[in-house]
Amino acid sequence: MVWTVFVVLLMFLVSCSNETNESSVVHFVERSDVKMSELVSDYTIIPLETRDDNLILDASMVRIWNGRIYILDCFSSEKGIYVFSLNGSYVGKIGSFGNGPGEYIMPLTIAVDEVGNRITVKDVARNRLLHYDAETLQCVDEHDVSFLSDCMEYLDNGSLLWYVGSGWKDEGTPHYHILMTDRNSSIVSRHIPKKDFPKRSMYNVMTYFHQYDKELYFHHPFSNTVYHYDADADSIKVAYTLSCDNLVFPTEEYVMENNDGIINQLKEDGYIAYYDLLENSEHKLCYFGTDKERYIGAYDKERQQGFYTNVNKIEDDMGLIKFGRPKTVYNDSFVGLVYMENPEAIPSNSVLSPYLCGNDDGNPIVVLYKLK
Repeated sequence: MVWTVFVVLLMFLVSCSNETNESSVVHFVERSDVKMSELVSDYTIIPLETRDDNLILDASMVRIWNGRIYILDCFSSEKGIYVFSLNGSYVGKIGSFGNGPGEYIMPLTIAVDEVGNRITVKDVARNRLLHYDAETLQCVDEHDVSFLSDCMEYLDNGSLLWYVGSGWKDEGTPHYHILMTDRNSSIVSRHIPKKDFPKRSMYNVMTYFHQYDKELYFHHPFSNTVYHYDADADSIKVAYTLSCDNLVFPTEEYVMENNDGIINQLKEDGYIAYYDLLENSEHKLCYFGTDKERYIGAYDKERQQGFYTNVNKIEDDMGLIKFGRPKTVYNDSFVGLVYMENPEAIPSNSVLSPYLCGNDDGNPIVVLYKLK
């Protein structure tokens, strides 16, 4: 039965690729001699105000919209969504921990509803969506969701696109990987028959979606194929696949054959185990890793050339400490966070030096940057 589903899905994907002729390969060659100044350009630094009631320990997701920075800290004991202005001053917190109205137990995903001027939070513990007014930060609506999912993103028309992983027990719900719903989570359409992929497990990939120019893209866990969702046609196409010199993505056959012990098998065989993908007008930025190593890949869209390097081997000639995991894109700039665990180790000529005062053991610094 599993192989029957696999064959059906493969025929579907090949058909989509042949019909659209959009499929291509985004390839990264290996480089080991990268300086931070050769990678990062046009940067803006935003130190976040630190108070007793807003300390961020683990920024799981970041969204910037309409003059505000929204940071989800879902894994610390003080989990929540913290809001800052673009100059870093603290605005307030969205919701709070609890089981009452407007409260959440495990906020695992946030999304911006630009049409409704709302910030949407998914409480995975109760499988519930909570909608907060973007101005007042007060909860204006909440409702249960009838299906389980990994992540979701808003479309330009205010609808929601959901990724449903195969690890979810979904008896009585549609067996499809992609669901499109209205903002009340009522299912409108279904795409890609559900396949028995392993669950993503331990790699802290918060979303399989990324947006560029109002278009939405996604990938499956452990898969190097990137898909495009066409909102006008309500259809899905294969956009491109990823590849790297000297590093290998697991094939679907490999993933299926090692389903039960996929994490340990990926570790043993050294395959690429996960990736986050972001995009602006000039570059695709891929943060990916094996079990032990972390890499950053930069792909120049105009030249159709890309390279990758180990993040721990980037020569930090700018004093940015290290190349952190990118979180989102804002105003065509990539967004990352720098944690100031040891300010004394930062040289005086560092680009962070003007922002060190009072930041010891405080909130991270937001860095907006482009790639060269």
